[in-house]
Amino acid sequence: MDDNYDTTTDLPSVRDYNRFDDKFVGKGDEKECKSLYEQFDSSYPYLLCMRLSGKLNHYDELEFSDYLKDHKCEYLNLWIYDRLSKLEGDTYITTKSLILKLWGKSRTFNVCDSSKFGSYVNKDEAKKTKRLFDYALNYDRLHTLYDISNFPCTTKISQYINKIHELIRNVKSECNIENYHKPYCAALRKIKEIYQEDQLLNLQCKKIQDEILSDDESEEKHEKAPYKDPSPADDHAGFRGGNQGPLNKSAREGGGHAQPRDHIAASPSSPEQHATSLAGYNSKKDFQKETPLSLESPKDSTLSDTPKTTT
Repeated sequence: MDDNYDTTTDLPSVRDYNRFDDKFVGKGDEKECKSLYEQFDSSYPYLLCMRLSGKLNHYDELEFSDYLKDHKCEYLNLWIYDRLSKLEGDTYITTKSLILKLWGKSRTFNVCDSSKFGSYVNKDEAKKTKRLFDYALNYDRLHTLYDISNFPCTTKISQYINKIHELIRNVKSECNIENYHKPYCAALRKIKEIYQEDQLLNLQCKKIQDEILSDDESEEKHEKAPYKDPSPADDHAGFRGGNQGPLNKSAREGGGHAQPRDHIAASPSSPEQHATSLAGYNSKKDFQKETPLSLESPKDSTLSDTPKTTT
């Protein structure tokens, strides 16, 4: 069975993380983050810095999901760990160092610090921790769809549920006195404060079907387990043009000339909005070539989280 069983977009948690990416991206610390833009060919480290610093600057307004709102600090730590883990080598080290520095200086540090994120040094332990917390995020919606409403599971959802049950049992057996303080043991204790263990282990698929739903069936399914996107409109990518800041500095130096698209507002009114401009592109080169990842509504589309470098 695929070890990446928890990455399917059928899962509510995956959609929650993707929607979370660009909340307040245009309100990050441009002055601090632009060093990453200048240092690396990929725009991903710069975007990650802008994404996190924007969230820290507006933490009081920030919502990770409509579910488990009281645990947004936990999910902010998990989100930045997950997104940072896509980097490697010097890029990873430099980006993480700057992120920890910005977080430490942030006024948010007193209410949500980076200690959990900083403690995720063992990849296997961090993966277990994230999967347990993400199951808590998924449980209500999966239970509503597949236990109560009798919708058929996809094969991937069925595999996910089986693997998560296996993980819970394994972690429970591992979390003796010696491993009590392991992050995944703490995660299991925490989610058992939210849901009873038998609830978590009794979730099951009554039937499995991978056929594509009709429009009516799809609409009915989402009505049974609705997702309300709580983010204000200006949190998301909305610009593809402008002539200020590091974004178009690269375009000018590379000889490219970035023209705004017809149906998207041009000329961002503040330097911070250049991060929003970059959010629609894989890399600096893509921006110069006018190759956006997606022009759909952020609610209906996801941005690529895999860093791509130019050659």
